[in-house]
Amino acid sequence: MASGGRVIGLMVILVTLIIVAGSFLYEQHLERQRTQAIAQLVSMPQYENCRYDETTCPQSQDTAVLPDAGGMLLAIFGVLIGAYLFRSDATQRAILQELGEKRQQLSKDERRDIILSVLTPDEGKIVKAVIEQPGISQATLRLRTDMSKAKLSVLLKELERRGIITKTEDGKTNTVQLKREL
Repeated sequence: MASGGRVIGLMVILVTLIIVAGSFLYEQHLERQRTQAIAQLVSMPQYENCRYDETTCPQSQDTAVLPDAGGMLLAIFGVLIGAYLFRSDATQRAILQELGEKRQQLSKDERRDIILSVLTPDEGKIVKAVIEQPGISQATLRLRTDMSKAKLSVLLKELERRGIITKTEDGKTNTVQLKREL
């Protein structure tokens, strides 16, 4: 949601409040007009006995009722929808963030699968072992992959040349790590 649920929610609440305020002001305007009309009628000689009740003065009935119950229900509905949109924005953002993380994770898995697909089976064994245990020693890697020292050394040099792993000297052995996260 580009503009955000908070903005839309606030706009709905604002529009609803403006409509309610406008209805209230319009009702007051109609009441003033009714009062003026009654005052004008009462000042006429034929209505001098008007006691301003329903029997002698029919204009005394209040017929202009804005906002009525339907208007109030619409106003409450508008405020509730605005509040829902305002609050749901945080939920939507959390969902979008989770989807983004899953997409990123999926990309990591896809990248790993692509890299592993272009490696030989022995190179794949080495990379999988390094993924499972970052910073693995070359001696431990030899035991995990069940390869000879010479074969492992040749394969590690090739993987290092291709930029997949890095070897660092650690005493009499080497530590093997991925060059970048797969």
